[in-house]
Amino acid sequence: MQRADVETVAELLRTEDDFIVCGHYQPDGDTLGASAALGLMLKAMGKKVQTLTPGPLPDPFINFLAETGNVSVGWPQPTPGQWIITCDCGNAGRLVPPGTEVFPIDRLINIDHHHDNSLFGTVNLVLNEASSTAEVVYRLALALNCPITKEIAECLYAGLATDTNGFSLNSTTPFAHRMAADLVAAGVDSEHMHALVYEQLTKGAVRMHGLAMSELREAAGGRIVWAVITREIFDRTGTVEEQSDSILNKLREVAGVDLYCLMRETLGGFVKVSFRSKNDMDVSAIARHFGGGGHIHAAGCVLDLPLAEVEKQVIAVLEAELLAACRVG
Repeated sequence: MQRADVETVAELLRTEDDFIVCGHYQPDGDTLGASAALGLMLKAMGKKVQTLTPGPLPDPFINFLAETGNVSVGWPQPTPGQWIITCDCGNAGRLVPPGTEVFPIDRLINIDHHHDNSLFGTVNLVLNEASSTAEVVYRLALALNCPITKEIAECLYAGLATDTNGFSLNSTTPFAHRMAADLVAAGVDSEHMHALVYEQLTKGAVRMHGLAMSELREAAGGRIVWAVITREIFDRTGTVEEQSDSILNKLREVAGVDLYCLMRETLGGFVKVSFRSKNDMDVSAIARHFGGGGHIHAAGCVLDLPLAEVEKQVIAVLEAELLAACRVG
């Protein structure tokens, strides 16, 4: 499939009238923020639009976005002539839980920024240089001359802030900063948004984080670190998988680390692995090795193997990739 530019997709949105907007399973701030903002934009244009998420909606921040953007939990069931717009999905399989068959796709606009996007849409607006999918939607808003209301701005800011890890990653370009300034001017309370994203841990989540970090593991002389969260830890602390994401920020703070990851046992019996890097290593290539994908510095995969076997295989690959990078360097 071929890529389209912003103006081509903007014209398609002008001429068509009936849309379903959706993001990926286990929504984060970018997929839900971009979807919610785009849905609000289309409604303001007088279009018929349904904005959906496969869920779950585990915390106040994600619920805030869903409520602000009138997002419902559910699966797209397109009717003839209806367009599906996906936001922040690197491939069609991200639209549904692991092991679930993807719903029928006919007329599909794929909006994303992942460099390894499979271009699975009928139309593909994939801007690899963008900091976030929210930025791609913002560029659409500019092309459409769509007024940025406070609600649209909040959704876009959420996607931008979370996918740049609080504007700390090298994907935070000058354009991303200008976008943030425009969104604050449109009414975003940045202090409130920061609190929604980073200051919502329950006491159970704090205990879960502590248990995981107390068993911090390392390899390659400390250049690789990882944390493991078993079902027993989730059950013991009364927490869910989505409440563990911020552990990755703590792993990043460990001195001397090049590669770090988080391994979690899911309710469905799978193991979810989230990879991160602090150098030029492409962890999306590592994730693809295990059937996943993502960004150069942030990627993930889901494996149907026992946790101990996942840990053994993943760390072996990380060590091999780090050794290869050292040889090249």
